[in-house]
Amino acid sequence: MDPDQGPVAQFAYALREVRQEAGAPTYRAMARKAGYSVTALSRAAAGEKLPSLAVALAYVEACGGDRAEWEERWRTAQQEVDARAHVPQEETVEAPYRGLVRFEAGDRDLFFGRDRLTEDLVRLARAHRVTAVFGPSGSGKSSLLRAGLIPCLREAEDAAPRPAAIRILTPGTRPARDHARLFTPAAPTAPVAPTAPTAPTGETWLIVDQFEETFTLCHDPAERQKFLDLLLSARADSSRLRVVLGVRADFYARCLEHEGLAAVIREASLPVGPMTPSELREAIVRPATAAGLIVERSLTDRLIEEVGEEPGGLPLLSHALLETWRRRRGRTLSLQAYEAVGGIHGAIAQTAEAFYTRLTEDQAETARRILLRLITPGHGTPDTRRPVDRTELDSTGPAGSEVSALLHTLARARLITLDETTVDLAHEALITAWPRLDRWIDDARGRLRRHRRLTQAARHWQDRERDSATLLRGTELTETEDIFRTPEQQGELTALERDFLHACTTARARTRRLRHAVSGVVALLVSLALVAGAVAWQQSRTSERHHQEAVARRLAAVADSMRASDPVTAMRLSAAASTLSGSVETRAALLGALSQREQDVYDIPGVEPMGLTYLSGDGRVVVVAGDRVVRAWSATEHRPAGPPLPLHGETAVTVGPDGHRLLATSGDRVRLWNLRTGKPMGAPFGSAESVYSFGPGGRMVLGEGDTGGITLWDTERRRVSFERRGSAAAPWAISPDDRLLALCSGRQGPVQVWDVSAHRKRPDPWPRAHRRAACEEESSLQFSPDGRGLLSRTAHELRVWDMDERRERTRIRHKGLRETALSPDGRFVVATDGREILLWRTEDSKTPVFRVPLTDETATELRVDVRAGVIRYLSELGSTDVAVRTLSYGAAMSGEWSRTPAAQGAFSANGRALALERRDKDIARLEVRRVPDGKLLSRTPAVRCEERPLFSGDTCHIALTLSPDGSALASTRVTLDADGTPGEPGPVTLWDMRKGSRSRVLDTPSSSRDDVPAAGLAFTPGGGSLLIRRWDGKPTETWDVAKAVRAKPTAVDRPAHNSGTSQGEGNTPTTGGSSGRSPLAIRPDGLLLAAPGQSSVLPSGRTAANGLPAEETTALAFSPDGKRLAAGGNNGRVVLWDGTVKQTFGALAGTYDVVRARPGPKDAEAVTALAYSPDGTTLAVGGEHGTLQLWDAASRRPLGSSLPTPGDAVLALAFSTDGRTLHAAGRHSALRSLAVDTEQVTASVCARAHGGLSRSDWQKYIPEVPYRDVCAGR
Repeated sequence: MDPDQGPVAQFAYALREVRQEAGAPTYRAMARKAGYSVTALSRAAAGEKLPSLAVALAYVEACGGDRAEWEERWRTAQQEVDARAHVPQEETVEAPYRGLVRFEAGDRDLFFGRDRLTEDLVRLARAHRVTAVFGPSGSGKSSLLRAGLIPCLREAEDAAPRPAAIRILTPGTRPARDHARLFTPAAPTAPVAPTAPTAPTGETWLIVDQFEETFTLCHDPAERQKFLDLLLSARADSSRLRVVLGVRADFYARCLEHEGLAAVIREASLPVGPMTPSELREAIVRPATAAGLIVERSLTDRLIEEVGEEPGGLPLLSHALLETWRRRRGRTLSLQAYEAVGGIHGAIAQTAEAFYTRLTEDQAETARRILLRLITPGHGTPDTRRPVDRTELDSTGPAGSEVSALLHTLARARLITLDETTVDLAHEALITAWPRLDRWIDDARGRLRRHRRLTQAARHWQDRERDSATLLRGTELTETEDIFRTPEQQGELTALERDFLHACTTARARTRRLRHAVSGVVALLVSLALVAGAVAWQQSRTSERHHQEAVARRLAAVADSMRASDPVTAMRLSAAASTLSGSVETRAALLGALSQREQDVYDIPGVEPMGLTYLSGDGRVVVVAGDRVVRAWSATEHRPAGPPLPLHGETAVTVGPDGHRLLATSGDRVRLWNLRTGKPMGAPFGSAESVYSFGPGGRMVLGEGDTGGITLWDTERRRVSFERRGSAAAPWAISPDDRLLALCSGRQGPVQVWDVSAHRKRPDPWPRAHRRAACEEESSLQFSPDGRGLLSRTAHELRVWDMDERRERTRIRHKGLRETALSPDGRFVVATDGREILLWRTEDSKTPVFRVPLTDETATELRVDVRAGVIRYLSELGSTDVAVRTLSYGAAMSGEWSRTPAAQGAFSANGRALALERRDKDIARLEVRRVPDGKLLSRTPAVRCEERPLFSGDTCHIALTLSPDGSALASTRVTLDADGTPGEPGPVTLWDMRKGSRSRVLDTPSSSRDDVPAAGLAFTPGGGSLLIRRWDGKPTETWDVAKAVRAKPTAVDRPAHNSGTSQGEGNTPTTGGSSGRSPLAIRPDGLLLAAPGQSSVLPSGRTAANGLPAEETTALAFSPDGKRLAAGGNNGRVVLWDGTVKQTFGALAGTYDVVRARPGPKDAEAVTALAYSPDGTTLAVGGEHGTLQLWDAASRRPLGSSLPTPGDAVLALAFSTDGRTLHAAGRHSALRSLAVDTEQVTASVCARAHGGLSRSDWQKYIPEVPYRDVCAGR
């Protein structure tokens, strides 16, 4: 460990040294002295996080260290950690980075990385009188012109003349009128010295920065043309002017619309591209070097990698470096400080949010108004900044002094720039990098555009000496009044704008009075007013709807961001967003609320740095023990679970599993306290020198003495039930019925199991090889709830042993297991490896059925509450930041779990029947079940069919298909040899599922194809014909089901008119190339059968190659209109094809995103099932590890997160005919029906969140919309 890596590493290194100086005692020996577990002590010296003061002092005292000295060292380390993580340094020196502010001419000593580009610009500008510099926003155009070009012109060392003057301007709203005087050349400069050679006449240079304002802010075509003429006049040799334009690249086409500008671009334009890695390294390192600072190499490499992938990322880079500099450690800019400020993408948002949250409510509203004043919303182009005159801001909103003070505060936060007359955004990157500002703009986009037109019109009116001909009239005036109707909205207007709007309304009223003088005109006016009013009303309704949609999208985004921090509010916001708008975003948020794992978060009050926190056995009560008081809190109701218990000289030791009994020291003994009543329970017992822990039953308390012996106390009888002296120590476990005790009989074990009442050792429950492994450091023991099993956890695996039968029940191999807990019925085990929470089914422990990643937190005290269907645990973010987090495991612990797995499944086209192939080793049976209750309708006799992975030996599988109405089942036995060659063909059998018997066997006529088995079966959409696809790729056969004869390829069997929407075989997932099964899908019109590698044109059966990968395609499904084919692969992705399977038009991540988001193994999850909704708007995707994800077919966006499943492979999917329910069949789990329509999902979310938003919360999050009780009546 490197102690130079920071205060945490330095403190851990010192702990290790003091342990070595003490003779390197084992952690188990230290645990007996310290009163803390081996895990807590080893983590203290791991260097991952700073340990609590209590643990650190216990560690040191166990090694003979000085308590006072180490307490001071811990506090110093804690202060340094806090300072680095949260508090930027107060600076007295100038920063070497500019942040969002552009480089100016005086910043040349800090401007690096653009030397080559600066030389190219100087050379080009000296060769042409008008030059244009193009680059995207954030590419550094302004800094190049100011800190690159201007110093080179002023300090020219060659024969080139120095400029007579250098003038910088930005066009603004009236560029010709405001800047015409700048186009008068200055007088030539005199020679530097009399002896100097005579220099050519100096010229005047005009640097026109942000030239795009000519198009975005100047709306008068005549004014714009006059300004362009002034610029192009510099092309004359006699002008004594040189002009350099800085233009944003997305206005390139607008410049080409002007003939003169097009000529300039053709002759003299310079593109500003991204920096090379070496230039970026120079821009990062050299400013720091100039200031005597050091940039960590890892930080430099990280910045180069991230900025290289970020278009226009230079302002993001500069701001991130500035904030990293403010949090530097001595002379070093570290990667840790960079990550603390949020990195490239988060630094701006973090700075802006930190500023915003410090404002009062009134200041925040004023800041919002100011910032929106500085924005021009784009029309088909990105939003741009809008410099404004300070008088425009001083005359709007609150008093001018308050606005002025807030402007200076914004400037100090580096969000805006100020000079004597102008206010501007620090950089346009702030618009996209700060989500709150971007959201403000989206919410007010229509109003901002109308406001900008009003501002322009008011200035035009003022320039024309308030000519009435320039006033607004008609719909333009009506819409403007609607936008600024309330006093609050009118408060956003300047005095000029208010006067102009008042003049407009006064003129309109005057006109109306004049028209009233003539009756005919009055009638016409009324008619016109009605029409205009209707149009205005309709436009107002449209504007209101668009505004409501924007609000709903914002709510959906806020809900997604709050799922981890405030799950209940996130669910309520999702339900509210869905009622406001039915967009893809709101539906995704609603389904995300339905499937979100996070159920609740309770931030525990009163946690002290050296205090203890305990969670009851069911996770419903949390106990906080401090130096002076102990409190019990209800984690489910977020309120006290009893009165506070003052401590008068006592010290809390441990808490019982029910959360209502406390064991505390009482003099030299210990005593039980009732936390519900705050009163003691019985007389003291035991010794205060021992370390105590409750057993799972709550009656027994085990004490570990200083010498390593243990004492088991019966708290009801106040007597010792079992005692063992010597070196016995943790790990140990007490059975739930208090009859058995498992413990290690020494530092190296082995584990022994004792009958407490008989004081007799029982036979070892496991082989000799594992007896000692269970006693290793970081291991633990736990009895199963029935007392017959013993769980042993090591760092690499977890085992459950049956003590009666002396056999292994379950083995779970997973590295880094830290803590485990069994469910009350013993069928599930929950664990954490420090990266995620995992849940395994003990009957099938190969893959977790539930997993949730941990984010910057430590999870301890895992609890399973089966009654509530949740997992609770303590989440620690710091010494005092502790919360009880509640995770809903949904269907993961479903009780209906078949030990006989299903190999494949298929729904009928109408979604009312499900066919499954059940396998018991080499025995296969087919069964049909009714949807949705899963009742068994029929089952076929057993068939011997040995299935193996393809190419690993002779294998056999069953090909099956279910008729559209579910009344008939067709099947055949398919065999392949070791190299994948088809074997003897099996008969194709038709089963009448209504009678539960075989109806007939298809009599294949004699032909050369007798020896070629079927590769797949499919019913036509009408159900009257059966399609047989053979392995040789020849034409697909069509068989008449009623007559059991091969049909002539003359007609297409289409579905009946009232048969509902056919989904074809899109609901029949297979495992594709892994077992030899080949997925099939028939188009709903019955004219095409799609399979991997080839398609069959029906009714002829003629085959043709397609682009579906034969070995990778695992599932197929046509959309109901037949225009789209979804093809799932073993890589987890879903490729979308056209209805002819000739070309692709996109792809979905399928299950890929779900796998990639997990912190564990990154193996792809193959797609095993696909299904389109009847209206074709939704695609359901199932995976082999239990993922069930809905996708919006049009936008190809996921709708929420994966729906809850029992965790086994999803074999088949189908929507109900009305599209409101999704049916899913699993390999082991029973048939499940999930409500997916908005109404039912909203009701489920309301029930889960215990109601909707309160009025106060609605006003807090949705003030723009009147309150609605979203969950009323649901």
